[in-house]
Parts: sequence; structure tokens; C-alpha cells
Amino acid sequence: MNILKKTDFYDSNKLIAKTVADFDFTDTKFVSFMYCMVCKQLNLGGYEYNEDILRQVFTEEEFKRIGSIYIDIVKEHEPDEYQKLLKEGNKFELGEIIRSFCSSLKENSEHTVGLLVYSCSKKLENVFNNINPLADIQNSVFMSNFADTFNLNCFELTFLLLNLFAFKNIWFLPEPLPIDMKVTICSRFYNGSSPLTESYINQINKKFIKLGLFSDDWKVADYVYSYFTGNTYPFKITYFLSNAYLDCYSIDSIATENYEDMSFAEKILSQCKRLGKGCYMTVSNADEFRSRNFLTFINRFYDLFTLEIISETSDFDKNAFIFFLVASSGQLQRHNGIFLLGSEIISNFFKDPSENHNTITIVSSSPEKEDKAPADIAYDLFQNINTPVLLLIDSQDSAIAKSLDENLKIVYKWDLKNPAQKEYDEQLSQYLKEQNIDEYLIEPIVTECKHLKIPTKKWSDLANLVSILKEPSPDELKMMITANFHSPDSKQEIRKNSHYSLDALRTTEPVDKIVKALQNAEKWQTDEYNSESGIRILNYGISGTGKTAFVENTAKLLDKPLKIVRASDILDMYVGETEKHIKEAFEEAAESNSILLIDEADSFLHARGDRINRHNDSKVNEFLVQMERFPGILFCNTNLPDNLDSATDRRFHMKIGFKPLDKDGITLLCKSYFDKFEFSEQQINEIYNSGDVTPGDFGSLYGRIRFTDPEDVNPDFICSELIKLVKGKKRSWENNNPIGFCS
Repeated sequence: MNILKKTDFYDSNKLIAKTVADFDFTDTKFVSFMYCMVCKQLNLGGYEYNEDILRQVFTEEEFKRIGSIYIDIVKEHEPDEYQKLLKEGNKFELGEIIRSFCSSLKENSEHTVGLLVYSCSKKLENVFNNINPLADIQNSVFMSNFADTFNLNCFELTFLLLNLFAFKNIWFLPEPLPIDMKVTICSRFYNGSSPLTESYINQINKKFIKLGLFSDDWKVADYVYSYFTGNTYPFKITYFLSNAYLDCYSIDSIATENYEDMSFAEKILSQCKRLGKGCYMTVSNADEFRSRNFLTFINRFYDLFTLEIISETSDFDKNAFIFFLVASSGQLQRHNGIFLLGSEIISNFFKDPSENHNTITIVSSSPEKEDKAPADIAYDLFQNINTPVLLLIDSQDSAIAKSLDENLKIVYKWDLKNPAQKEYDEQLSQYLKEQNIDEYLIEPIVTECKHLKIPTKKWSDLANLVSILKEPSPDELKMMITANFHSPDSKQEIRKNSHYSLDALRTTEPVDKIVKALQNAEKWQTDEYNSESGIRILNYGISGTGKTAFVENTAKLLDKPLKIVRASDILDMYVGETEKHIKEAFEEAAESNSILLIDEADSFLHARGDRINRHNDSKVNEFLVQMERFPGILFCNTNLPDNLDSATDRRFHMKIGFKPLDKDGITLLCKSYFDKFEFSEQQINEIYNSGDVTPGDFGSLYGRIRFTDPEDVNPDFICSELIKLVKGKKRSWENNNPIGFCS
């Protein structure tokens, strides 16, 4: 059974147009009708007598009839003005008559005002002939949907339209017109059995402000006016449809993994559409490109009609977004469609504009949270949604996901499952064939793409690029691909260190056994590459003891690419972005089958729940989730193992402590780095007794000594400089002095 009624894809533009109104409140016919309706209550501070306004109200032919009567009035009551208007040959100039007429109105001439009221009444009777343009708008399908969405009665809808009209036509309800006068004007459009009261109008104003329709009493919000007039608006609705499924996983395998979720989602959406209610559903555990590809497939599989809301700016009004989403959902409801919100627009909505970018509080205006709720953001309006909404997020454990779940009443959290087997070669080959790439080019293209770890979302660019050259040679092909798709991870190439020595390291576990265990793990991953095949190692110890160099050497031995991620690469000032970067780092390493090294891991695995770091717990949660899902080899480096969250103990398969060098290690590195010199046992002892000596000290001195005059370099100089370097550091067993006063 289909989730939604099948919609004609080729008619999507018409549907999109219907979700945004296109009312012209400055249309001359509409202006004329509204003016004539309130003419009897004219007391608008002179605005109503403006010549430009009256020229919108009356046509030239109508002004000629008004002018002929006005001339007779002036001839009888203002002979001097009559002589001014009279031209040679007993003729009159229409423009001068109109200007004189408006001037007389401003002086509140009884006869002139009476003529204006009479003319307006006749126009309502003869021209409009009981045809009410305002009623036509009210009765339109668009406005009926809008009224249902925001639960507006007939007059509340009228009141909104009157204020929309006054938004640009300032003469209609001008400031500072007294409230009672405004109520009198509105009463001309009120059909209630009892008189329209100021108290009732005040209630409507409060309701509209709460709904986000008004920014203040009698003042339509700017974004609401833009929505109804089709002016420039920060949000757009686009049709979500792609002709191709593109991923490194076949659609069959990913659909098989997610079949139960697909079926359950179908039931939820079907029920929502049957009841005419909206709902929110999150889709996570895949990057946005994969999520969109999979949803493209689901669209076709279930005949879904999906529209996406996008924003042209990252800094938008949150109330404007809420209003646009809810208002558009009311229009889409009758068309059996659903909305999609991408991760970018969601993260921008929850972005905290305050100086403290690590925390965000999104609360509703319910009584128990009223003391925390920002008065200017109508979060409760989210619940008025009239159609299902799919929300693309990075992780169900992120801060954004928790805020969504708390405030939007998520009915289902869809955590996409990825297949166990990788199919990069097969899927890319198939895609290139479909793009009519010559078959003899496909194998070298795939080989180079795997080497550069080109992501799936770049495949279409790759195909377009290759099609430019005719019969390229393998070298030309490689040159072109490398130049345009150079892997961003290339900057993290393994450092060349010919002086590195595994035997020099001093670790809590024998190095040879560790390497052997990793080689066994690598063999097992050849057959199984999923969350069960992952192996996680914690390297701990003071800086410079060789933790990173050990990982680099391991990558060389296993002939695997290495992805190094440091805290500075991931930590972000905006809420939810850190969690997003964590997820991306793990996914990129998994896609390329790389060893992943997280340096400064204590930045992500600190103890949760303490007062200082409580607001950062979400990134710890995200990191732990990604650790357990990672199918490859993961190393985490830390200088502060005591700061790690207790939950990390059971998540690491191995923990390797890196200690300062012993005498044998110092001797080995002296020979490795400075093989031209002989070091005495006394010099070795002096270096050892100077403090915590690490492999990093040798690397640092070796890098600096290259700039020293060769004649000055000798064993004594090296020994002396190395001791200075070591003594410049604190010993690992020395504690920092406590802050404050002590005896």
C-alpha cells in the first residue's frame, strides 16, 4: 500500500506555487474597494485626502463626474476658487479640479466631504455591485487552508487581512489613530450578531502575537506580509526528486538493511495523512548525501511527494521559519505531501547567537517552562504542523537531536543502517558505465578514486571531468583526477622518520605483541568490515613518548591509509557542530578503510556530569556512539588518562601506556639520530638522569641542530642541548602547585 496518493511529478511547480500566497494589497481595484468601505468613518489624520490615494480610488471618468458636481459646489460656495479653476472658453482642467477637491477635503469642507461619501457609496453600489474582493480572498482555498492551520475564525481571518492591507496602505489604520477609531473601521467588515468591542480586538491581538502573526498590537510581522505578497523571502520550497540513486552501497543492500524501518515509517505516515495530522520524524546515522540518496529511492518506491524547505541565509528569523513551515504545511496537507528539512537549516535554527556557543536552551512556552521561555519566539507553534516532516540530523545523540525530541514530539527516530560489506569498486564501476565512460578507462579511474578516497557525492563531477578528454592515457587520466580531486586527507600523510625505532619505545605492553594483534585484526577485517570488526586502542602517556609515531609506524606495517584528527579540527563554537564533525571524521575513515587516530582524545572523552563540562556531555555521547560503530582500527591518544570518562574502560580493547625512555632506549636513539658520533656511558647516564627523556626530545633536537654550524656539533654539544631540553619540561611525577593560599 502506498504511503501517499501518487502525485503528478510534472505538475510540481503548480503545487509549489500554491504553498505561497500571491495577494496584491496595493492593487487599484482592491484599494478602491477598501477606501469606499470605510469612507463614512474617515478620520485618518489627512491621509485619506491625499491626491495619490484618491487617484487609486477613482478612475478618470469617475473624477470627471465628481468634478462636474464639485464645480457647481465651488461656484455656489467659493466664487474665488471657481474663478481660479475657470479657464479661457469656460473650460476646466481636470488635474486642477482634483487638486482643488483634495485641498477642500483637507480643510474639512462639509459639502466636499459629503460629495466624497456620496461618490464612494455610488461606486460600491454600481461598480462593485455587491462583489467583495476581500471576501473573495477570504473564501479562496489558500485562505481556507491558512485559517484551518492557525485555527482562525471568520473575523480573525478578516482582521488579519485588514492589517495586511494596512501594512503598505498606511492611511487605512494609521498610527497614532485611537483604538476606538480603528475598531470602528474594522466594524465595517464585521458580521457578528453583537457589536465589535475593543476587548475582543485586544484578545485577537494577543492571539496573533502568540502565533507569530503579529510583532505587536495591530502590527503584522514583516515575514508574514512577505509570505502573503510573494515578496523576497528567506525560505524557498523545492521539489525533492532525483533521477538516479548514487552511493557506494547498492540500493538493494541498503534497502534490505532498512526494510523494517521503511515499513514502519510507511504506517506512521499513512496514519497521519488519514487523520489529517502532522508529525515529525528524524532520519540519522548517515551523512546528508547518503540520506538524500536513500530518501530519493524511498520517494519512488512509495510514491512519496516530498518538498524541501531551504534557506538562502544561515542567519534567519526563527519565528519566520516556524511560521513559514507551519503555514506551508497547511497548504500542502490537501496535496498529500510531506516536508523535508535538511541538517543545514536545522542546525542554523538551533544555532545559539549568544556568546556562550557551547550551550543552548530550546524550550516551549508551556507553564512549567514559562520562566525560561524566550517571549519573542513562538516554539509552541511547531505543534500546529499539518503534514509529516522528515528531519535530517547527524546523530540521535547530538544536542540538536535532543532539542528536537524535547520540543517537537518526534514520533519516530529512524537510525539508518549501513550494509556490512563495502561495494565502492562495484558501485563506482556501475555508475561510470551508466555515464557512458569508455570501459577501458573504468578500472584505472576506480583505482585512482580509491587511492584518493573520492567520496560518492563527487562521482558526478568526476564523470563530467573524464568525459572532457578523448582517449586519455593512464598518466593523463591520473594527472587530471589528482589535480581536481586531491584527497583532503593528503595533508595527513604519514611522516617520514628514518630514525624511528620500535625497540626504543618503553610501553606497558610489549610492542611486538601489540603489532601482531593489530595484524590479526586487519586479516579479520578483510572478511568482516562492520561494527563487530572494529578494534579500539588507547595510547596514554606524557607528550613526546611516541604515541603518534607508533600509530604512523603501524599504518606503514599494515599498508593502510591513516587519518589523523586533532581536537582543533573538530571542536566548533556553534552548538551541534562539534557532534557533526565527530560523526564526519569517523564516517570518512570508515569509507576509506583508514586507520583513525584521534589526538587529544580527552577533549571528547572527559568525565560527564561534572559542573564544568556538563554542557559538553553531548559530544562525549556522540564520540562514544561513533567509537562503537566504527568498523576499523581506532587509536585514541591522550596525555591525561585520569580525565577520561569511566565509560571508556569497557570500550577500548587495548590500553597502551607510553613511558619516558630508559637507558637502552636513549642509547638506541642516540645512535639512530646521531650515527656519526659515539656517546660514552657517562653521557648516556647524564641524559637519563636529567628527567623524563622522550623520543620527541630527540626529534626536536635533531630538527633544530640542522641549523647549527657543523663544526660546533659533537657528542658533548648534543648531550648538553638534550639535557637543557629535558630539564625545560616538568617531570611526569611532579604535581602542579595548588591554586590559592596554602601553608
